[in-house]
Amino acid sequence: MAGLVHLRDPAAGRGAAAPTGVLAVVFIFASLGLVWAMTDAAPQVAPAGALEVETVNVTFVPDSLRASSGEVRVAVRNRDLFCAHLHHRRPRRSDVTAAGGAAALGRLRGPARHLLHYYCRIPSHATLGMRGTITVR
Repeated sequence: MAGLVHLRDPAAGRGAAAPTGVLAVVFIFASLGLVWAMTDAAPQVAPAGALEVETVNVTFVPDSLRASSGEVRVAVRNRDLFCAHLHHRRPRRSDVTAAGGAAALGRLRGPARHLLHYYCRIPSHATLGMRGTITVR
């Protein structure tokens, strides 16, 4: 019923358009300011000897790595907005979790001459491309 009343009144809603537009612009700039304030300004450097993996558009880049020992240090740099979980199940369970826009360091363990499979534990992310392998020599 209210919609019919507004259709018959050409001046309805004109007083709310300007304040709503101003609020939208303020909200956008405040959101961008918060993202800037919460993001690390200093570049995050992976420690020497660590394999580096980035998350970009729901994929791990690169998706294939090589390591020379049974204990593999992995640095995950998350370029996505959501949390990324690099998870490895066998032979020993390991996780590396990096918040959106952050980096994290973890260790994956596997025997020599083994192929370690890792993936993101968030539902459907592995299917979308967040998976990869580490060949341990």
